[in-house]
Amino acid sequence: TDELATQETAMTAVLDATAIRLDLPADRLVLSSADTGDRLEFVSQTPAEGTTWWLQRTAADGDLSGQRVTLRLEDGIADGQGPCGAYDGAYVSDGLFISFVDVQGARDAECTELRTEQALISGLRRSVRIVRDGDQLDFVDAQGVETLSFARPFGP
Repeated sequence: TDELATQETAMTAVLDATAIRLDLPADRLVLSSADTGDRLEFVSQTPAEGTTWWLQRTAADGDLSGQRVTLRLEDGIADGQGPCGAYDGAYVSDGLFISFVDVQGARDAECTELRTEQALISGLRRSVRIVRDGDQLDFVDAQGVETLSFARPFGP
């Protein structure tokens, strides 16, 4: 169609540029032509922020996909439902790197899932990078080891 031909021409113009600028804002990939200033912007189908994520595994405990442990990132606030109750903290991210601070879990010493709660909180605190693959959100520590893995609990 004419619409697809126009889209293809615009994409080719950017990709054939003598120099391309790459930007990675949160949940996007932006390619800009140094020749013309034209740009391509690829947007994640599922944004990391404003989306509830379901914990799939921790480095310490392995597969946890049967539990209802969640994470929500929005406006610098990280919160969710942990194995022992609600937890929260703050974060700063540029879409590729992330830093969690002041993360506090439930203070229920009687909780039978305290080990998993501690793995969740520790995993968030150690995370420095975000790895995205579709509806998968993984956090990696400074050594490149996956600390936590989340999936989107509901369809897009």
